[in-house]
Amino acid sequence: MKKRFLGIVFGLCASVAQAAPIVPLSYTATAAEGQAQGGTFNYFDDTSRQLIDGVRGVNDWTANLGNGSAYEWVGWRVANPSFTFNFGSVVSISSMTIGLNRTEGAGIFTAITGSAGGNPISIPGNAFADGSRSDLLFTFANPVVGSTFQMSLTDGNTGRWIFVDEITFDDGRSTSVIPLPGTFALMFPALALIGVFARRRAQAS
Repeated sequence: MKKRFLGIVFGLCASVAQAAPIVPLSYTATAAEGQAQGGTFNYFDDTSRQLIDGVRGVNDWTANLGNGSAYEWVGWRVANPSFTFNFGSVVSISSMTIGLNRTEGAGIFTAITGSAGGNPISIPGNAFADGSRSDLLFTFANPVVGSTFQMSLTDGNTGRWIFVDEITFDDGRSTSVIPLPGTFALMFPALALIGVFARRRAQAS
């Protein structure tokens, strides 16, 4: 009886938890650039999955995290990159997060405009601190519905780098375990009843 009642109470708490991330199956993107465009390294997308593999870079973009210096970063200097993400089925995207680096001394800037799912996006040059990376969230007023999602970025300056390490999508639903209304009111009497059952069992033994 004790275990069954606990299951009911905590089931009420967990019933609103929903998975938010929407992970693309694949994507295509403008070929990344590197040493041929004046880079210290080649900032190529070696696996064609680096932007959706969940692996982020760090503030020091040159860091070697196990795969080589700057491996986590995909970069463009001359080209303005465009992307098409394929989800394999129709999804509803309410927000998108782009992981960027800003290290102006190395020519990596964040003064970027573009579009995402048909929505204009704009990233100011001071979006976050110089010498660091950050995840920037874009929430769409109307969800983008479809099996593919198109995005483009431009900085209007062929002397500046755009560095991206990860792009993620969200269906907008909560990922937190939030008690339903009245759950706490139910929980305290439930715990009291569990205590009564426990005492009776102890007295019987």
